[in-house]
Amino acid sequence: MDDVQFTDIPRETPPFATAKKLFEHSNIDDSAVEFVPADATNLQYKSETFDAVFALDVLEHIPNEEAAIREMQRVTKSDGLAVVSAPIEVGIPELIREMYRFLDGDRRQTGSIMELLQNAVGSPRVSDPGEHRGYDYRETVQLLSRAFRETLVRYCPLPAVKWLNPTAIITATGAD
Repeated sequence: MDDVQFTDIPRETPPFATAKKLFEHSNIDDSAVEFVPADATNLQYKSETFDAVFALDVLEHIPNEEAAIREMQRVTKSDGLAVVSAPIEVGIPELIREMYRFLDGDRRQTGSIMELLQNAVGSPRVSDPGEHRGYDYRETVQLLSRAFRETLVRYCPLPAVKWLNPTAIITATGAD
């Protein structure tokens, strides 16, 4: 690993707290990692800079995810790889995700089991549509397909019932 840039949309205080916590829990030395806050729709990097670009549970937080995907495509080398995780935050997947958060406590977004169940059977919980949207991972695949040549769903925990999964991992390669 020669050069690692960790770019994040600035939405937590202190910046990169979650990322640094993950490095710490993984016992990985992050001293060689450069942490860079950025606007995902206007990245400060030159075109075709990176061999791999990751957007893990990010796009649903960006008001213009299509612009962010175009930027991902721009900064990814033509033979590079973009890896995107796409949450599914409606119905049963929302129940699974929120149950985990409820039990975990650190990321709890619901105050009671009743609220958790209401969120699962209702519409996605969106207090500010410009801040967070819940949608099906297939929409993410469609968006990525507009900017990249090849888009594949690489991981879906239960392929036979894809609508049930709380997260899918999608890869995209090459400029379209």
